[in-house]
Amino acid sequence: MIGPMAAYQEIAGGPLAIGFIMLLFAGMPILLGFAMRYIFIQKLQFVREEDLVIEDK
Repeated sequence: MIGPMAAYQEIAGGPLAIGFIMLLFAGMPILLGFAMRYIFIQKLQFVREEDLVIEDK
């Protein structure tokens, strides 16, 4: 929570700034996660999808 609050403090406020910060701190990690999954699991096949499953006990 410190990162987004510090970023908001440094830029001009407003609804556009809040949208940009949300995109930066929430959207980018999700997008990068999907990109890494595509690259390392589907394209290069470094990791199998079964290796990433968390089993319930």
